[in-house]
Amino acid sequence: MGIATATSSANKALYHKFLQRFDAADWAGVETAANAVFGTSAKVHASHPINETPNWLGYATHVIAPINAAFQGCQRQNYVVLGGEYLGSEWVTSTGYFYGHFTKPLFGIPASGKQAFLRFGEFHR
Repeated sequence: MGIATATSSANKALYHKFLQRFDAADWAGVETAANAVFGTSAKVHASHPINETPNWLGYATHVIAPINAAFQGCQRQNYVVLGGEYLGSEWVTSTGYFYGHFTKPLFGIPASGKQAFLRFGEFHR
């Protein structure tokens, strides 16, 4: 059974600070914050067609940047953010939506020119 630990609390505070970059729509800051938060050995897995990025830098460059480019006025809305220990590992996680006007293609999907919402789930160990 998972429990909250001092490490859990520190991880949640760090993740919250990271998420504030999205709240401010500070996309350059998101990349800087991701590079500071993720260890150089971190692996980034995402849904198809991304699958796995070449290194930890891929979170910002291969996942977030294309979404931001495709959605004019892109915003991130987290509706659940939590963390804690699970089966011996510390995790922070969030789920929510990226949304904005879908003005450029995204991962092979043609732009609709309409407001669009892209549901996400992030899990960081």
